[in-house]
This record gives sequence, structure tokens and C-alpha cells, in this order.
Amino acid sequence: MVVVIELKTTKQIMMNAKMMILRRAFQPIAFAALIAGLVTLSNPIAAQDTLAVSTLKVQNDSALVSKPKQKEAFDKDCLCIDDSLFTDVQFSVVPGVSTNCFAKNKNAVHDFSFNLIMGKVHGVKYMELGGVVNIDEANVSYLQGAGVGNIVGGKVTGAQWGGVFNMTGCVTGAQHAGVVNHVKGDFLGVQHAGVVNIVTRDFVGAQFGGVMNFADSVRGFQDAGVINQAGYVKGMQLSGVVNRAANVKGVQMTSIVNLANDIKGVQVAAVVNRARAVNGFQLGLVNIADTVDGACLGLINVVKHGYPRWEVAGDEVFHSNVAYRSGVPMLHTILTTGVMTEKIDGPTWTFGAGLGMSFGRQNKTMLDIDLTTNQVVERDRFKEDHLLHKVYVGIDQPLSRKFSLAFGVTYNFFFYQEGESNRISEIMPKSIYKENIHGNTMMDSWIGGKVALRFR
Repeated sequence: MVVVIELKTTKQIMMNAKMMILRRAFQPIAFAALIAGLVTLSNPIAAQDTLAVSTLKVQNDSALVSKPKQKEAFDKDCLCIDDSLFTDVQFSVVPGVSTNCFAKNKNAVHDFSFNLIMGKVHGVKYMELGGVVNIDEANVSYLQGAGVGNIVGGKVTGAQWGGVFNMTGCVTGAQHAGVVNHVKGDFLGVQHAGVVNIVTRDFVGAQFGGVMNFADSVRGFQDAGVINQAGYVKGMQLSGVVNRAANVKGVQMTSIVNLANDIKGVQVAAVVNRARAVNGFQLGLVNIADTVDGACLGLINVVKHGYPRWEVAGDEVFHSNVAYRSGVPMLHTILTTGVMTEKIDGPTWTFGAGLGMSFGRQNKTMLDIDLTTNQVVERDRFKEDHLLHKVYVGIDQPLSRKFSLAFGVTYNFFFYQEGESNRISEIMPKSIYKENIHGNTMMDSWIGGKVALRFR
């Protein structure tokens, strides 16, 4: 009971002290207000203006003060605070369920972004990892990885890895996808995909595709298991089946077919090389070109403005021979076949190939140098060591625009098997040199000649 009385007494004393302080503070304020009122009443117009200005000022001040207080209270209740946690690091489960929902600036570029399933942010400065898909509206730097794919509207600088696909605007760095890489803009660096790489604009670097590579322009290295397609290649284009390029400056190499409009460099294919204009060298089973400023080497060379020649000839051994020359004057391929019906029982015939070089202008007298190797077949029996090698030096003299007469000398090396049942040596003229190479393998050599009529 005593304690309760003492508490009431103490409370009453405190209330009396507060009232005394208020009265003392109010007296000077009231006096100042009274003086201001008397001055204002002495000028009614000024009083009205002062009242209006004071009212407006109070309203404006009230608006400036009250609204931030309301927004601050709202931000506090909704966790919309400018906390660096929501701008530096972003966590997402799916778009809409993420810490990015609480950030004031929805277009903030996060330092780090982590997405459990799928995340959508404006941009990432250092690293982004996603379990399934990462989606970025702007740029991504340094490292981005996703279990399925990455979609970036801007530029990727650094390394990008997608289990299935990557789709970006531009890339500077390295890009890997299990299936598809698609870059809409420029690419600088290394690109690898299990199936397809697609760059719709300029590409500088190395491109590796398990099946296909597509690029408007390549300056470096392009390799695909099946197909390479490029607008311009400066460097190397390599594929397992087909290379296709508008212009190549460097090396174009494939197992089956090379296709190009203009090539400055080397074009190598196991089967077919096709180009409109070649300034360099073509090597393949079949080479096709409109013009060649250099050389082409193949079993068949089809050069529209080249050196195609059909030849009917006879020499000291095989009196009836037909040959086809294809390529360019400086280096062309010779396919030849011949037959002889004399000296031994049954026909003896030959077939072979070689290389030829012609010096001079095509419409004038030319100097020919040929190297050929022929298989000689006696009575339908093929012997690997029945080989006739020829070195020919002669003159090609035009008779008209379509015909020319060729004649010259040959030096011959003939390797054959010597035996009682083998009469192949009877077809040879008198040798100037004969030698036993090994066992019953003999070599005869002699000087001969050839006369031919060539058709353009």
C-alpha cells in the first residue's frame, strides 16, 4: 500500500513539472505570436498574402515530409530496401520467385547470380550459375554455366557453358554447348558444340562443331565432322564431308567435297574440289574450276580456261595410244592407255597415268616434259612388277586453233619378271642397259620416241 502511494505521488510530481515547463516555453511563443498578429492586422492586404503563402508553404512542407515517411513505412513493410544483398547477389527458383523481386532497381546488374531452376535478370558482372536455364536481358561477364541452356540478349565476355544450348548476342571468349551454339552478332574466341555452331555475323577464332558450323565470316579455324558453311574464310576450313565458302584465303580441306567461289591458297579434297577462280593450288581426285592461276593436281582436272587435250599417239612399243591431258599448262595430269597386237600371242595392252608440264604460250610452240608410269598386261595377266616408266621431252606445234602436232624423244625403264613362261621381254626393243634388280626381276632401259596428234 505504501509503494502504490509513493508511485502515485512520484507520477503527480512529474506531471506538474512537465506542465510548468510547457507554460514557461509557451509564454515567449505566445508573446511573439501576439506581436506578429498586431503587425499583420495593421495591413489587411499583407495579412491575406502572408496567410496564403504560409498556408501554401505548410501544405508543401507537409507533402514533402509526409510522403517520404509513408514510402519509408511502405518500404520497411515490403522489404523494398536498397540493400546491397539484392544487387550484388541474386537467387532465383524460377522467374518471379527470386530475391530480385525485392530490389528497387529491376534493371540492376548483379555481381553474382544463382538460379535453382530458371532465372531471369538484367545482367551479370562476374558469375552466373543455373540448374536449368539462365536468361539475361543485357550483358554477362566472365563465367556463365547452365545445366540446359543460356539465353543472353547482350554480349558475353568470358566463358559460357550450356549442357544443351547457348543463345547470345555477341561473344568474346569461349563458348561450349552440348548441342547448339547460336550467336546473332560477332564472335571472338573459341566456339565448340556437339552438333551445331551458328554465328550470323563476323567470326574470329576457332570453331569446332561435331556435325555443322555456320558463319558469315571466319578468320581463323573452322572444323566440323560433316559440314562447314562460311561466307569468307581466312585461315583454315576443315570438315569430314563438305566445306562450303564464298571466298577462301588460306586452306580448305575435307574428305569428300570442297566448294568455293574464289580461293586464294590451297584446296584439298579426297574426292572433289570445286571453285570458280583458283589462285593457288588444288589437290583432289577431281578438280573443277573456271580459271586457275597456279596449279591443280588430280586424276581428272576440269578447268574451263585451262589445258584440256585429247591425244592419239604411237611409240616404238605400243603403236596405238590414247591419252587425256587435263589441268593447266604448268602442271597437268595425263591418263593414258595403249595396245599392241604383235610379237607375242594375244594382245598386250597398257594403262597408266602421269604428270605433264608445258612451257610457252598455248597458241604458240610449246616445250613438253612428261613423266608417266604404265602397267603392262600380257595375255590378261596382271603383274605388279610389269611397269613401264617414261620420261618424254618434246615439242607441241599448233596446226590450227583446234589441232596440234606433238613429237619428241623418250627414255624408258621397264621392270618385269624373267622366266620360261613369261615372254613379256620379247616386246621390248634392244636395250642399252640391262640389270638384274632382285631375284628374277629385271630392268631394261632404252631410248625411244613418240608422235601424237592433239585435239583441244
